[in-house]
Amino acid sequence: MLCRDWIRQHDGIVFTEHSQFGEQLAQLADVPYFGPGGLDHLKRSIEYFEGRACVASLQANGEGRDGLKRFRECLITSPMPNNIQWEQTLGRLHRPGTRHTDLQFWYRDWE
Repeated sequence: MLCRDWIRQHDGIVFTEHSQFGEQLAQLADVPYFGPGGLDHLKRSIEYFEGRACVASLQANGEGRDGLKRFRECLITSPMPNNIQWEQTLGRLHRPGTRHTDLQFWYRDWE
């Protein structure tokens, strides 16, 4: 419920590590899920998404996904094992052509 409430209150992307969690969260929040392969249920890529919030697989929506720079906020739902992965994830929104200068990243330790 915490992630669903975040989606309702923020304009951004929720990165998930686990597909089943991402699919269920997207369904609860009534937003698209861009899962394995980087496509939603209509076979669209995140680069063409124009809504205010979505859920996305962390693994499937990394390299080559310039559409992520449109988001201002990001919720990360799973801890990453090292600094390199954190840096890569934060860099997915902070790229040349980013629309925002004040990006916000949210993380909650669920334990």
